[in-house]
Amino acid sequence: EFNAPVVAINLKPRSGPIVVKIEYLIAERNVEAFLDLMRQRRHVHSRVGARNWTLQRNLQKPMQWTETFRTPTWTDYLRLNHRLTEVDKELDERVFQLHAGEKVPQMTLSIERPTSSARKPDQSILHLPRH
Repeated sequence: EFNAPVVAINLKPRSGPIVVKIEYLIAERNVEAFLDLMRQRRHVHSRVGARNWTLQRNLQKPMQWTETFRTPTWTDYLRLNHRLTEVDKELDERVFQLHAGEKVPQMTLSIERPTSSARKPDQSILHLPRH
């Protein structure tokens, strides 16, 4: 049963985009098996609504891998988790079994924020003369 994670910011259903990062520690001998499972995981997450799914390997600490994906809104994130089937959850278990850390893989939830105001675009940019 999926329980919505506790967050320290008051989110509205339409708040977003939500960025999910999961950090794994994978021993070199398990990298091939991990990559195979992550290919399946990418497919599963795309099916349930994840966007921009990526997997990164840390260049300074090669055991450290980070899975990242986005959902357009908080509601989409919650819905994604409710759509996971028993088979999907077994896949998660298999991925977690390859994790070499003492604790479970670390998950971080973030909300993406633009640094410029979308409501008041810089007028000078909108009226550049055409050449």
